[in-house]
Amino acid sequence: MAKNSKDSEKEPAKAPNLIPPGGILLTDAYGLVVNAINEDPERKLPFDEEWKKILKESKEIEDNEGKHNPDVYRKDGFDKHWFNCMRANLLIRLAIEACELDACIDDPETGKIRKLPTEDWTGEWYWERRIPARIWNNYISPDNYELPGPKGSFRGGALQPVFLLKDNFQNWFSKIFSKTEQLTLRVEQPEAPKEALEKKTFYPRGYARTKEAVKQVIFRIWPETKCPPADFKGMPLVDRVHKEFEEMEMPRAWACRRTIERAVSDLRKTSATKSDK
Repeated sequence: MAKNSKDSEKEPAKAPNLIPPGGILLTDAYGLVVNAINEDPERKLPFDEEWKKILKESKEIEDNEGKHNPDVYRKDGFDKHWFNCMRANLLIRLAIEACELDACIDDPETGKIRKLPTEDWTGEWYWERRIPARIWNNYISPDNYELPGPKGSFRGGALQPVFLLKDNFQNWFSKIFSKTEQLTLRVEQPEAPKEALEKKTFYPRGYARTKEAVKQVIFRIWPETKCPPADFKGMPLVDRVHKEFEEMEMPRAWACRRTIERAVSDLRKTSATKSDK
């Protein structure tokens, strides 16, 4: 019996945020890095020119969104805080990819700490237009725009929380931020000012990056065929979908190219199946 499509699209189960004593949750590490950057925002961080360019473009997108509520967005330096959150997210992920930090899970199938692969923490297609500002939780997956990561964290029937090795993180953090004191390793996630959270428009996280959201936008653009013309592809297609998202007043909806192409591929397969019947 075929699975209900709704069931098949359910998010995978998540194991509790319980980790070994020698670890620090990914969100806690992120919080410490955000706080350190907020304390010294002029400190030079190890980003190459390409990443600096993408950070700048990401900030410009956020700044344009902030114009919807400029008083709120810039109140108490929220715009600067949000940019520092972006930098912290990218900094940690690049350090994992460079093998400077070890990202792990506590594998329930073996009872041992399992080190995750170092690739796919940032990817060419994940953040080609915008770097997400937050590490919202400790669960990663390859197709998650805001919480990307390699395969390997789904063990024992659930996504396992990602953590870093405490001593490894302490050494890296001290080197990057010139801090020698022992870290307080349990921190709260850095929060935006309450007024900003109440007044600024935030859309459901991840919605705009899902194939289903892209399909709904395509149906709006091509209501008759429910699919783009066969010769309409590449960046013109991506730009047209992005434009429609903006017209729907969904400024946070920057679906990446690969997600759009996957959605179109699904629709074309469906269309071909119907025409064969």
